[in-house]
Parts: sequence; C-alpha cells; structure tokens
Amino acid sequence: MIVNTVVNTDPDHAFEIFTSAIDKWWKRTPRHMWRFDAEATIRFEGDRLLEVHPDQTFVMGEVSVWDPGKRLIFSWLSPEPADDPPQTEVEVRFEDLRGKTRIVLEHRGIAGAEVGNTLSSVVGIWWSDLLVGFGAAVFHDQSRRPGSTGAAQSLM
Repeated sequence: MIVNTVVNTDPDHAFEIFTSAIDKWWKRTPRHMWRFDAEATIRFEGDRLLEVHPDQTFVMGEVSVWDPGKRLIFSWLSPEPADDPPQTEVEVRFEDLRGKTRIVLEHRGIAGAEVGNTLSSVVGIWWSDLLVGFGAAVFHDQSRRPGSTGAAQSLM
C-alpha cells in the first residue's frame, strides 16, 4: 500500500518534521491505530518509534534505515495485544522537487494486501489521513519561517 503527499519545504526539513515533530501531526484520537490514550506522546527515540504514557511505553516499531532527507524505514508492530503480534514494514521516501518534497510512504507486508483488499485500503486511508496532518505541520512550521509562503498540498 502506497500513499504520497507534496509539501512546500526541502527534503531535510520534511524529514525533520516527520521524525522530530511526529507527536504534533499524529492524530490524537484514542485507539486510532495507536494512540491508546489521547494524552500519550509518540516519538522516535534511538532506533525505536514509541508511544509514551506516564506509567508505561509501547514500542510501535524499530528503525532499520535512518537517512535524513532521503529515507526512513521502520518495522510496524500491530497495536493489538498478541503473543506474536504481526509485524509489517513502513518505508518513507523524501523526494526533492526543487524546493518542495514528495513524501512517498509505503506500508509493506499487510496480510492479504492484494489490490482491493479491505485491510490494505483501510490502512491506506489511515496513512493518507495522517499525511494530511503532516502537511499541516509543515505548513504551520513554514508559515513561521521568514520569507516562506508555507503552502502545502496533498496528492494522494
């Protein structure tokens, strides 16, 4: 499953917002594919993606590739409790469009993810929705930078 968006910033800055400001753009709706608690925070820490609560921390995934401004790959662990939770992989590519960046997010390994599969479609809609929040975070950040228009557009 692949979704993409274009934001009005360079790839290095887009990578920085995607990773360092993930808690600002990730939806705060409880049980929305993580965010068990709307007050929890999500962050990359070391080689892991975490959901942090005051009394516990959940590992959402483990980073295998961290290439600022170019590529990010991390495993994705299902938020559903299980003895052996299904693990998939998310790759995020940051493509330079001369002052803008195309973000291409591919979520691989979803069981039965053939074309038209309901689960794959739901995950695609979910990631698309999150990338709208990411675009808004870039827009908000850019609007505070001197001389920037801050425009962001989504091409999903």
